[in-house]
Amino acid sequence: MEITIKLNEQHIEDVFVTAIEGGSNYWFDFNYKDVAEVRRVCEEDNYRDSLCMQIYYAVFRKGLKLPVYDDWSEEQIGVLDVTNFGERLQNCMDNHPEAIYNTLFENGDANDADIIFEYLCINELVYG
Repeated sequence: MEITIKLNEQHIEDVFVTAIEGGSNYWFDFNYKDVAEVRRVCEEDNYRDSLCMQIYYAVFRKGLKLPVYDDWSEEQIGVLDVTNFGERLQNCMDNHPEAIYNTLFENGDANDADIIFEYLCINELVYG
């Protein structure tokens, strides 16, 4: 039996905000050049908000492919790319359904956001 669930845009936004502001910020980083590009994309649309919301907007709504770096080694470890979110969310659901269900039913916390964000960035759970 197959069950299909749908995460809406608000769920993805919540994951971005929770992960970037606290659930995942111990393992990843963005470089200054890429953050400047996020800000440029947002300025084109006169979109002003916190940096985590600008990152969400640039990636999810504008299709910016944002490289993600390991916080310690500074090596690129992945890319936030909305075109592969479906596949990566499915992979997360297959391996860590509790994170998806907790988010879906608004019981998610920083740990759940970190798990989902890792899948969105690198398509596996490495740090959490």
